[in-house]
Amino acid sequence: LPDGWHRLPGSDRRSRVRAACPNGDLVYDGPAESGSPDFQNDSLIGRRLIRTARDGTGLAPLALDPTQFNSFVCTRGGLWGLGNQGALPGRGGARYQTGFQAAGATGVVTPTLPSPLWSVVDLIADDRLLVLSNTVPLGAQEWRTQLYAMAPDGSRMQLLDERPGLLDNTTFSPDGRYLLAAVNNASFTGPPVVQTIALVDITGAAPPRALIDARTTEGSEMLLFGMRGAFIRQGPYAGQVLLIWTDATGQVIRQIDPTHPDAAVREVHTDRRYVGLHLLSADADGGLVLADSASAGPSSQPSSTLLHLDALGRLRTMAVPFPEAGAFANSWTRGGRLVYAMGLYGGQGQGPRFTVSSIPLDQFGLPGAQPTEIYSGTMTQDGIWPVLPWRAGPGLLVYTTPQGQLHARTYTTGADIPLEAGVLGFSLIESYAGGAMP
Repeated sequence: LPDGWHRLPGSDRRSRVRAACPNGDLVYDGPAESGSPDFQNDSLIGRRLIRTARDGTGLAPLALDPTQFNSFVCTRGGLWGLGNQGALPGRGGARYQTGFQAAGATGVVTPTLPSPLWSVVDLIADDRLLVLSNTVPLGAQEWRTQLYAMAPDGSRMQLLDERPGLLDNTTFSPDGRYLLAAVNNASFTGPPVVQTIALVDITGAAPPRALIDARTTEGSEMLLFGMRGAFIRQGPYAGQVLLIWTDATGQVIRQIDPTHPDAAVREVHTDRRYVGLHLLSADADGGLVLADSASAGPSSQPSSTLLHLDALGRLRTMAVPFPEAGAFANSWTRGGRLVYAMGLYGGQGQGPRFTVSSIPLDQFGLPGAQPTEIYSGTMTQDGIWPVLPWRAGPGLLVYTTPQGQLHARTYTTGADIPLEAGVLGFSLIESYAGGAMP
């Protein structure tokens, strides 16, 4: 704040920010009024949730029990608690226990689902729940996926989409209007699987429609080279859909505007197949960065691949050595350079490590071009959560050391610039490594 640091009311040395609200308020934990045992860990037993403005005004203790949930999401309508309760049938994702405390309300609403076979899979931006029913109709040999929107108290059920198969995953557009639902429809008599990615308009202005159906084989073929769909979240194409699937000679990468889904914005074909090919990031010029999955170490996969699709539709590739098991974490463009981060995982007992490297975009994919490593360090921990110790600013990469020293490094040479002492870390909001991993 302009007049210096402010201690948030009701907080103590164990307090952590749990959610940031659209209006700028913060939700954090603090000791209960009756006192809280000092567990010296991230336990929320004996804690309560508090909401205030960033200047400490408008203190509002919340009734939502922090011990019942794994994460919290603050919306315009209030605060949601989400608790992972295990796996859904098939590969449908997480089953959530949920609670909702509306802004200004003193009580918590817990939704009631129609039966134990129904599950909450996500939170819709307008404070409704995305609810899944996987059913087997009597007399029919197929699964059917039904997706509903539901009010926080379990009322006002609205069918959003229904189609054969088991739900694989769901993804919302950045503005919350559209939903991508990936469904796998397996044959009861053999290994073929029809994979479908459906586009659902949450407002109901247009009917649901399948963007693509692709046939694959159940097992490793589908796991390694199955269809993928994602929303582009940055740059001039933010909100558009990227679809990736396998054809006879390689893979197809197709970009679609959800308001005009019949026409491709651009489409390219690769000359080979890449394991787990997925969208990593987008840049301000309309370029897209994709990556395959480097989940193995040097013995079986000594390098992985980054792909850059520029605004003119040209696709270039670059092999990236992985010295140990790991995965691409994120990428950005900064000052004409492609900057990318890798998460590396050592042997048993060794914590995860991050490296950040950069290469001029005009050298990307050229024979002999060598990226410059500009940062390497282990992740810090906040209780049970791994936290990223760096930020990719517009001109410099900044990071903190375990001793509380803030540094910056250039994207060109990695030259190190000490800044100030006494900075133990960055805000935990949008800091968790899990949020940055593909």
